Amino acid sequence: MRVGVIAALAAVAALLLVSLVAGERDRGGPAAERVVPDFDQDAITGLEIRRSDEQAVRLERGDDGGFAMTSPRRVAADPRAVGDLLGALEMVAVQRRGEAGRELGEPDAELRVEFSGERRMSLAIGDEIEISDQVWMARGEEVFLVEGHYARALAPSATDLADGRPLREVAEATALTVETDRGRLEIELGPPAFVVLPEGRARADSEAVRDVVRAVRELEFELDAEKASAGGPASEGGVPAAAASLAIAAEGEDAWFEVVGACGGGARVVTSAGRGCADAGDVAAVAELVDEPEALVLPPFARAWREVGSDGAITAIDVKRGDESLELRREDGGFSGPGGRVSPARVRELLRKLAERTGEPRPIFANGGAEHAGGAPAATGRPAIAIELIREGGDDEVIHMVRGDGSWLAARADEPVAFTLRGDASELITATEHDFEPRALVTREPHALRSLRRTRPGAPAAHDAEVIARGQLIGEYEVKRPAGRVLRGAATERAASAIARLRASRFASERPTPGQGLDPPLASIEAEFDPPPRAGAAAETVVIEVGAEAAGGCYARKGDAPVAVIPAETCEALTAPWTDAEPP
Repeated sequence: MRVGVIAALAAVAALLLVSLVAGERDRGGPAAERVVPDFDQDAITGLEIRRSDEQAVRLERGDDGGFAMTSPRRVAADPRAVGDLLGALEMVAVQRRGEAGRELGEPDAELRVEFSGERRMSLAIGDEIEISDQVWMARGEEVFLVEGHYARALAPSATDLADGRPLREVAEATALTVETDRGRLEIELGPPAFVVLPEGRARADSEAVRDVVRAVRELEFELDAEKASAGGPASEGGVPAAAASLAIAAEGEDAWFEVVGACGGGARVVTSAGRGCADAGDVAAVAELVDEPEALVLPPFARAWREVGSDGAITAIDVKRGDESLELRREDGGFSGPGGRVSPARVRELLRKLAERTGEPRPIFANGGAEHAGGAPAATGRPAIAIELIREGGDDEVIHMVRGDGSWLAARADEPVAFTLRGDASELITATEHDFEPRALVTREPHALRSLRRTRPGAPAAHDAEVIARGQLIGEYEVKRPAGRVLRGAATERAASAIARLRASRFASERPTPGQGLDPPLASIEAEFDPPPRAGAAAETVVIEVGAEAAGGCYARKGDAPVAVIPAETCEALTAPWTDAEPP
């Protein structure tokens, strides 16, 4: 009995489900019938829209897969507008069916669709039912009601479909030219990109070029309804003197944009997409790019400091100063010089500082010949320094530095633009191999320190040395020498921390020189550390010599390494008294 009841209920549920699905179809819900069944966008080769109030609009698919308008004018089609049209064609659904020849009336518009294989389809768009925002549509003898917004999307005008941004694809062009009455800007888009200046070509800053391309490609105008004149830019000899001054051409894309007058509050333009009106502010923003083309030039060291740490970018750096030279070669992720390994971090730091110091550019020939800026001599003689940056796969650069107007100028050897280095350029001018050595002189933990012995050459024999050693607890020390002294706890902790993490601010010279206070040193410190945490390692002894004061600190030397300058607080920790006389 219960089985029969369950079976009956299941049958009723099935009938209700069928009714619901059928209702959804009638209302154009998820299961609604599409006006264009089995829609295949890629199979569409052409579209034609016939409206009663204007000429037919025809779109044809090109070899690149995109659509272009061929009637009433031959212009580029807006990809967004074409996408909206195709999307509406795919999604328009039957809301309700009608009788042929009755509800449709006289069609207001017709959309003809051409498919590959010479298949065609025509959709007639008729009267609108305003109260429900629905429109009657016919496909052949079939008549049905569709949602009004789909019907309107299927009959756009030529103005709706024409691309209002004629330079949209300028990034694909080979060159870009912007010309105003203030000057001319020409960029070879590359990659790499170059700025063409009156004196010659110069490497362009990729970020600056992106900004220019973005401003140009976003130039938008409202297309006029009348047919635009065919051919190229309106003025053969440049922009008319009486008009707002801007002319843009994108070589390789057959796209151009030219201001020919004013229209209301905007700029009257003629473009590769037709005539129209553009926003005056947008036009002015692009025109301003021409004022300082040198601002687009890439500073000589701007790429180098970023690339020196990336895989496979810079493989060698050769620095030549007259008859002297310094060669750095990349090996196993690091760099090596004549005396062995050097620090990649130091190489990056030096190049970064040079990039940060690079000032505003100015036209100047700095390639070893006669230099000039604006017709007046600015620098003479051969380059004081030549730096060759060798990159994997080519694209090498040679950077010359010359003296001019009391400051140092840097320029690529084959470019007519130099940059004034900010501040003191002595880091590069006096650079030797030790300038690229790691600045971390000692890298141990303070608790690994066993003992400290400090001697002061020339001091009385009874007071020539202080010796402190680790006690029973971590961080605890005791006085070993001189006798009868007590420990200064805070001073000892500072000394242990300073010696364990000793770091140079900079390097001063390869060997001690007079005035550095290192021959003999003012103080010599011998630090003994526990063996490093590796099998078979022995205890480590480090000798640090501390010398005279220097700018920012004092001179110091670790063993036979180059003379370094260490920070003032480190000097204080290493030279301050560690012990006091024992109280009576």
